[in-house]
This record gives sequence, structure tokens and C-alpha cells, in this order.
Amino acid sequence: MKKHLGLMTLGVTALLAIPVVGNAATFDPVVTGGSTGTSKATIEMTDDVDSMLQLKSAPDVNFPKQFTDNRARVGLEASTVKDPLSVKNPTSDGWQVQVAATDFMTSDSKVLTGAQMTFGGGTVDNGGTPVVPGSPAAQKVTVNSTPATVFASDDASKVGGDWNVTYKPADVSLDIPQAAVAGTYSADLTWTIGNTPS
Repeated sequence: MKKHLGLMTLGVTALLAIPVVGNAATFDPVVTGGSTGTSKATIEMTDDVDSMLQLKSAPDVNFPKQFTDNRARVGLEASTVKDPLSVKNPTSDGWQVQVAATDFMTSDSKVLTGAQMTFGGGTVDNGGTPVVPGSPAAQKVTVNSTPATVFASDDASKVGGDWNVTYKPADVSLDIPQAAVAGTYSADLTWTIGNTPS
């Protein structure tokens, strides 16, 4: 990831025989001939977030309540998907977003063994910029503990700007095994953004 640091000028002024008001170093005991004293110089450096690749938001997903009726669910559609997957890129570098997930678990650590969640392609947009060949693309991904690329741009200089993937409930699905046990299960989704490997 490229970081751009603007020009910074630090002014240092030496004053001779003029009292200086401020946090001067006071030596106790005093410094005399042949001994030394120490004072401090401090500067704070911060990242310029506006010039960096950013992941602005990622979706929260809810699925509809199901009965434990000894039936498997295949491709159960989400009931709600809140927030798009949104990338802000002020650079001309390619980038990628990866997602990984924990197991679906209850608060007392029961695991919904065999459950699999899948993100479809969703709808890609750039606030009006046409989606053309070379634009960032979303990929269908079945999410597990290994990070998988779900949204990527090989060369942002071709299309530029900020990009989003909007997922409708039908774009996100869950497979549930036949022997599911009653409980409220949740999984943590971890989203990671970085530059496209060269």
C-alpha cells in the first residue's frame, strides 16, 4: 500500500540571552563544568488516511428462523443484508478484498457443523461510472476459515474511483445440515483489504 507524506517543515530557532517561556528542561542538580544535562525533542507522525486504500464497510447478514425438523437446507436465502462491501481507493494501484469466517456457533459454543455460507456476485457500482471490462469485479465465494478473494481490481488506474458491491438477500445463501440442533448460531466474518500482489 502506498502512503503519501506531504511536505512537513520543522522550525528550530536558537535564542541568545532572551528568556524563553515554555517547557524548558530544568536540571537538578544544575549542570556544571565537566558534566552533562539531557532535554527532549518530540515529533508525532501519523498516517494520512485520506491517501490510503480503505475498506469503508462490509455486510452484516441475517438468515430467517428455521425449525429443527430433521431436514437439510440447501441455498437458504438471507432475510436481510445490511451495508454494501465498499472500497475507497485514492491511489492507482490494484487491490483485493478477502473474506474468511468462523464456524457458526451458539453462545455456549455449540457448533452448527457442516453449515456453509456463500456470497454470490452481487451488484458492482461506482456511483455512476460504467462497469466496463477491467472494472473491479466481485466473485462468488463459499466462506470458510481460509481467506478468499471476494472483490478485486487488477488495475485501478483504468477505472479509478470508489467501488461497492451491493448484496441482495438472494445473493447470500446458507447450507444447513440435516441434524441441526436448536439454538441461535452466529459466525464472525473477517474482511481484509490489500494491494493486488504483483
